[in-house]
Amino acid sequence: MGKKDNNRDINEWYNEIKLERQIGSYQGVFMEGVENLNFFGIVLTLAISLGTVVWGVNIYNQKGTWFLAGWNTMSKEEKATYNEKAICHLFGKCVIFCGIGAFLLLYGSFNHNDFVLCVGLGIIAIMVILSIIMPKINPKKYRQYKS
Repeated sequence: MGKKDNNRDINEWYNEIKLERQIGSYQGVFMEGVENLNFFGIVLTLAISLGTVVWGVNIYNQKGTWFLAGWNTMSKEEKATYNEKAICHLFGKCVIFCGIGAFLLLYGSFNHNDFVLCVGLGIIAIMVILSIIMPKINPKKYRQYKS
């Protein structure tokens, strides 16, 4: 009776090892997509960050202002109260730095580097806050008052 129990234990142990090896080989199949994810991550990171930087340069040069939120909905009289060149320079710089921040954020995300991800997120947050606060801090630079 003891020998049969030992044989059964050995067979169960052997089947467990065999199953673990099969699962391990399946895990290898599932992990093959990681190379594609890295390539996808590289393409996505470059596309988003370069697109944002190009858009920021266009805004800085006063092109593409139609893509700024709220600018199209303003009347001509309301637009005339703003210094368009200064506004475009401010938002252009902010969007360029947001593109750099997006690159760092996505690069850190795809490479599991939390420090780089947080630096990118911080750059984006600072640029968004500055784009809101700067026109309020220095209204003479960004508004045109008629006397």
